[in-house]
Formats: sequence, C-alpha cells, structure tokens
Amino acid sequence: MKKKIIWLIVSCFVVAALLPASCGPAVTEETEVVVEEEELIELQNEVTSLTEELSEKETIIQALEEEVVKLQSQIADLSEKLSTEEKGFQTQIAGLKEQLSTKKKRIEDLERELAEKSRRIGELEATLVELEKKPPAEGDWTITQELTVEDTAITLNGNLIIEDGGNLTLRNVELTMNCSYEGEYGIFARPGSSLSIHNSRLMPSEEENTFVFRVDEGELVLKNNEIRGAGRLGIDINSVDKAVIEGNSIYHGDFTGINLWVSRGVLIKGNVIRNVGTGGGCGIGVSRSDDNQIIENQLKNQGHPIGLFGSWNNVVADNEVTLRGASCGIGVWYGSGNNVIANNTITIDPSVERA
Repeated sequence: MKKKIIWLIVSCFVVAALLPASCGPAVTEETEVVVEEEELIELQNEVTSLTEELSEKETIIQALEEEVVKLQSQIADLSEKLSTEEKGFQTQIAGLKEQLSTKKKRIEDLERELAEKSRRIGELEATLVELEKKPPAEGDWTITQELTVEDTAITLNGNLIIEDGGNLTLRNVELTMNCSYEGEYGIFARPGSSLSIHNSRLMPSEEENTFVFRVDEGELVLKNNEIRGAGRLGIDINSVDKAVIEGNSIYHGDFTGINLWVSRGVLIKGNVIRNVGTGGGCGIGVSRSDDNQIIENQLKNQGHPIGLFGSWNNVVADNEVTLRGASCGIGVWYGSGNNVIANNTITIDPSVERA
C-alpha cells in the first residue's frame, strides 16, 4: 500500500512537470527536453532508493513486532509462573509461621521448667551449705564451695577435705582429729582449693596419734594458730605459691614442722616451732623452693632447725634457734645457691624442755 502511494506521488510530480509544456507555448528547443528527461531519471532513482529504504525499514519493523510478541508471551508466562510460585511461597510462609509459633511455645515451656529447676538448685545449694557447716558425726567433712566457720569446737571422725573450688575459712575454731592411730585422718587441701585458718587450735585427740596436714597447689593462710601433732611432715606444702604462715605455735611434729616443696614466694614469719625434727627432720625444711622468706621465727629443741635443699634466692633472717645439744642450726645443702642468711641467733641450751 505504501509503495502505491509513493508511485502515485511520483507520478503527480511527473505530470506537474510536463503540464507546462503541453498547456503553454510550444517549446521545441532540444536542450529543454534533455533537461526534463534528466530530472525525471533523477526522480525515478530517488523513488527507487526510498522504496528500498522503506522496504528495509518494513523488514526491521516486522522483526521488532515479532520480538515484541515473543516478549509479551514470555511476560505472560513469567506472570503466570510468578503467580503460581507466590501461592507456593505463601503456603510455605504460613507453614513456617505455624512452626515458629509452636517453637515459641516450646521455648516458653522450657524457660518455665528452667526457672523451676534453677529455684530447686538454689534450694539444694543452700541445703548443701548448711550441711557442710555441720561436720558429719562419722566420715569425711568435704568442702566444695565457700564456707566460713567461727567460734565453735569440732571433732572429726574422718578427714577434712577441701576440693577444687572449695574455700574454707576457720576462725576461733577448736578442731580435734579423732585418730585412733598415727596418720589415720588428715586435713587435705586439694589443687585449686583455698584454706584459711585464724586464731584456732588444731590437734589430735591423743598426742601420739598424729594427723596429716597437706596442701597441694592451692591457697593457704595460717595466722595465729596453735597446731599440735601435725604428723611426720608437719604442715606439708606442695607447689603452693605465696602462702602465708605467720604467728603460729607448732608443736610435736614427728619429723618436720613446716615442709616446703616446690613452692615459691611463701612467707614464714614469727612462728614458734618446738619439739619437731628430733627424728632427723627439720623445724622448717625448704626443698626445691625459691624466693621464700623465713624470718623472725623461734625454733626450740630441734634436730635440724632450718634446712635448705636445692633451693635458691631465699631469705633466712632474724630467726632464733635454741638447741638442746650439738646439731646443725641452719643447713644449706646440695643444689642451693644465692640465699641470704643473716642476723640469726643460734644457742645450745641443754635445759630446753619438751613443751
């Protein structure tokens, strides 16, 4: 249709060009005829070029229209698919919301159960604390948490055990270890525990039935106590740093009054130690232990009052040692070095009696 219109327009141009020649005066000059023929040829060429260009454009338009139809079809398919998937997602969302609601309810139920169990644990812990405050009539007294006992007398027919995490403080307590033979019961502070005793008395029920006193890798403070019959190794301190043993009276240990083993930074100050070490041990024995202070102590009737074995950088100063007979007052033995021994007084007095 577009081609016909173009041909019609071109024909009109041709007729319009020829009309003046037919209606006006006759022109017979050859040059004018030649010019009109050339113009006609140029117009025909232009029409041909425009026709070809129009044909190309029509081809492009047709291709674009086909692509538009395809895209519209794809859009329709995607819209339908999206609608279907949306319904599926809505169903999934509804299911997930239901699950969420169920789980929230379960969480609330569990939180209520947890609160109830926590309350029960609190009650049991309080009961346990009360039970630990009261040593058993028979068997071991075991401390697993923080406990302070004051102003009372306790007789144990078993061991006193402070477990890892346990923290026991005794103040103004008279503790009797009811041993029927030597070393039957003892005080044991386990690794990770803490033991602090102040202004108290510790003793066996019978002088000859000594008890064990051992602290391993924990914390220890002993201040202003009377300690009698603390077994063969006395106050036996193993791998304990920064313990404080101050102002105590220590009597009748079988072999050693205070025994330090692989311990560091311990203060042993102002103690009175009597009648220990007579079997060949020391009033204060320091083995493989460094950087400790042994100062202002009184040691009486000792076999070997103070001995250092394989120990370095210790201070032994201002101590008073009284011997009943000839012996070693302060011994620095094999493997020891860089220790300070200063201002100690050593006296031999056969009149010193057993306390």
